[in-house]
Amino acid sequence: MGAPGKVVLVGLNYRDHAEEAGLALPTSVMFGSIDGPIGGDMVVGPHSSIILPTEAPDHVDYEAELAVVIGKPGKDIPASRAWSHVAGLTGANDVSARDVQLAAMTGGVLVDPSGILRSKSFPAFKPMGPALVTIEDFTRSLSLGVTTRVNGELRQDANTQNMVFSVPEIIAAVSASTPLEVGDVILTGTPSGVGLVSGRYLRPGDVVEVEVEGIGRLRNNVVSA
Repeated sequence: MGAPGKVVLVGLNYRDHAEEAGLALPTSVMFGSIDGPIGGDMVVGPHSSIILPTEAPDHVDYEAELAVVIGKPGKDIPASRAWSHVAGLTGANDVSARDVQLAAMTGGVLVDPSGILRSKSFPAFKPMGPALVTIEDFTRSLSLGVTTRVNGELRQDANTQNMVFSVPEIIAAVSASTPLEVGDVILTGTPSGVGLVSGRYLRPGDVVEVEVEGIGRLRNNVVSA
């Protein structure tokens, strides 16, 4: 995959993840967009290393996600036509520096939106792949298993049926705020089992495997900067 124009990050989109975080389900799609210089070289391949940033190496977390790659540009795309704008689906690990993320919040309230995006946009923080699979290879209802293993231990195990908002609903919501261009990628949220809740963050030498059913597996070593 080539580098995307922008990466859209959808938050709190799995029911079990909201439950483990003690948060109410969102009533509308929650998302932010990483574009231009802030994104840097964050997008890497399915076998590249995840680099723990020098300034925030201690609370780096994994997030297995289904990713949607845009194949036709559009603005204000209705959900009923959303699939016609999709080039295909791939897998992603939405790696996050949780201490940077939490510093952007006070009492659970977001006070610095740019801090949230920074926590997720360090170099090598967005492994993607290993393939781009067209929607014709899936049913539109998308019942896909999503898992994360760290050093072979299963940490996340869910199905996209547990998503709060479907892919068409996400595309409609995002495109209502910002035009979607060819090559843009939307990460659709992560299920429960993240390190933020367990306190089990990534360390040098770890091997993280994120797999989305029907797409394949990312296998990324964790290294120090």
